[in-house]
Amino acid sequence: MIAAAISVLAFAGCDDAESGPPPTSPSALEGAPAIVSASEDLNTGLSMKLNRTFVTPFLAFIFVSVGFSGVLMFFHLADGFTEVLHEVMGLTFVLFAFSHVAINWKSMKSHFGKRNFFIAAAAVAVLSVGLIALERAQIPADLIIMERVARAPLSDSFRVLEIDHIKAATALNKKGIGLEGADTIEDIWLNNDSSPEEVVETLLYEAR
Repeated sequence: MIAAAISVLAFAGCDDAESGPPPTSPSALEGAPAIVSASEDLNTGLSMKLNRTFVTPFLAFIFVSVGFSGVLMFFHLADGFTEVLHEVMGLTFVLFAFSHVAINWKSMKSHFGKRNFFIAAAAVAVLSVGLIALERAQIPADLIIMERVARAPLSDSFRVLEIDHIKAATALNKKGIGLEGADTIEDIWLNNDSSPEEVVETLLYEAR
């Protein structure tokens, strides 16, 4: 009797194994896409959160750096030290600002068609054009002085800037720039198809 019972149970187990797992119900199959979609939404949300967590603090502190250096430049405080900071951090601010807009595009694009958006855009454009026109009308004194020095006789310019002629010729020759035929500093970059920045920086930092 016991042996017969064991045989029956073993035979039943073989039937179950051969028949495989029970078929999945239609309702379970219908719910699978929803689960996958929810998982994708969760991953997207986590990615957006991580991006905001990374971009927002950098954007805030870069804004402080750009704003503070801009105030110093406006009042001519620490001149000669803030220009590079303001320029480099300004470019960095643009990069992070574009990243911020890209991350928050869905929530921000709803504002683009509103009246306040066009008012703000027009106000910033008018202010920018006005500042540029004011700058052109009243050229800063340091630019005027540098222009006059660049167009003065070479010996006078070197004397005012305390530049040694031999050191200047050596430093410029290393960069493929010659002094031959140049009567002014301006002639140096014009004759050698170079940039004013390269010539002036070489003279000021390597020939004094």
